[in-house]
Amino acid sequence: MSELGVSAEYLRLFAGQHNVKGLTTHEVKDKFVTPKTKALRCNLVQQIQGWPGMEGVLVGKANVFVSHAWTCDFADVLDVLLEHDRQREYGKKIFFWLDIFCSVDACVHTSNWLNTTFRDSIVNIGEVLVVL
Repeated sequence: MSELGVSAEYLRLFAGQHNVKGLTTHEVKDKFVTPKTKALRCNLVQQIQGWPGMEGVLVGKANVFVSHAWTCDFADVLDVLLEHDRQREYGKKIFFWLDIFCSVDACVHTSNWLNTTFRDSIVNIGEVLVVL
């Protein structure tokens, strides 16, 4: 599981490049994320990490795990994440672990993986933000 997350700056950039209004998280993934990641079989944060000068700006070690429903309006999810970023402790940079950006579509995980690697990764991230 990737330890990388995306910053509020990246979320704003993504929303500015893609019309996400009225789309669920699942629809955003299918329409905008999967076409960018499928051929390379890597997640979006791995691609962004390769952009010169973006480490620590658009991507960095995830410190907020985002739990959300894929049927939620993605614009609403973004609003919650951006508000959470605005309320952060001064000087603290937030990197959100959001599955559509940080996970690889092609991966199929066992229940053992979910009960060990996934759980341990969430603990290591340290903070969970639930979007309802």
